[in-house]
Amino acid sequence: MTVDFCTNNLISSSLGTFGKRKVYRKKPLAHGLQIIESIRGENSHQHNPFFALILKDANEKYGEVYEFSLVYNGNFAILIKVDKFNNIRVSIGINHFDLTWILKPNKSFQTPEVVMAYSDKGSGEMSKTHHRVYRKRLYRGEYRDRRRTILINTWKATYFDVIEEKLLNLTKEAKEFGIDLFVLNDGWFGERNNDTSSFGDWYANRRKIPSSLEGLGKKLNKIGLKFGLWFEPEMISPNSELYRKHPDWSIQVKGRSLS
Repeated sequence: MTVDFCTNNLISSSLGTFGKRKVYRKKPLAHGLQIIESIRGENSHQHNPFFALILKDANEKYGEVYEFSLVYNGNFAILIKVDKFNNIRVSIGINHFDLTWILKPNKSFQTPEVVMAYSDKGSGEMSKTHHRVYRKRLYRGEYRDRRRTILINTWKATYFDVIEEKLLNLTKEAKEFGIDLFVLNDGWFGERNNDTSSFGDWYANRRKIPSSLEGLGKKLNKIGLKFGLWFEPEMISPNSELYRKHPDWSIQVKGRSLS
């Protein structure tokens, strides 16, 4: 891609949603190298591997936009380099931070794909093109072209204060609003009363849920909702029965304390 004046072009990267505000960062292109990256180990709605090159006078309905989106859930790096002739070179892929990969003979390594879209009718048309590609070419499964399940997640309603009676009352209210799926979030397992313990102890706390997960699920189904369960199988807490029995199962970066 070649431009006449770098300062007439903008980099726009999505920083996701904070509260009710969708946040973007816009900055003018400049000669040299500009980097957008994440080394948190995963992407999310807070910071995702997306950016666009936008002409300065472009808006929602007018102007040229080039969009790039990395199809990858992990550390990423986006490099935008403008040379002395105002040529723009874009590189987007896996971040090299903390990454090593030994490629043995006759083996292969596949890099993640990048979705690219162009619009000469502003960012609105670019966004529509982007969503059409994802819906028709990347999404899979039975819900690709069907109405999505509407769910309620207990996290903001209960946090760690999970009590079966409270959950059932919440379920009944959710049913009245047309919710399809009830997802039980944090606080249901082990001695999980705060965020300092019990990751790895994936069994229901019967003081909180006397009916057990199976019994609670049957009650939710009887009310008319499907039952979903949140857990993080990759996590382990130092303050857990699992860690006390198998401390060697914990992966730790040398020189850093366990949290």
